[in-house]
Amino acid sequence: MTTIHMVIADDEPRIGELLRRTFTAYLTSIRITVVADGEAALDLCSSQHVDLLLTDYLMPTMNGSDLARAQRARGAQLLIVLMSGGNVDWAAVNMFGGLAARQTTRRNAACVR
Repeated sequence: MTTIHMVIADDEPRIGELLRRTFTAYLTSIRITVVADGEAALDLCSSQHVDLLLTDYLMPTMNGSDLARAQRARGAQLLIVLMSGGNVDWAAVNMFGGLAARQTTRRNAACVR
């Protein structure tokens, strides 16, 4: 069975750990690395194979949209999911971020194609 490598980028350590514990409780073939910001996620994704990037949108230094654009600019072939506990205008993220984003649930996540 193939193991999926997921990177969770969130500047709130408790959120990152909660997501890690939730995913590992239900999925057996997954390896999860939690990082504290977009720059750390970009570095990790540049140095290791990553299948899925789950990133907070509202982070200091490099937000989730900037991280997704940087991943696409370097040609990364991974699924990227932007999420936020805050109020984010996903249409504006799509329009100004240059991302093919699709809102997945009530204003708290978007999947980048």
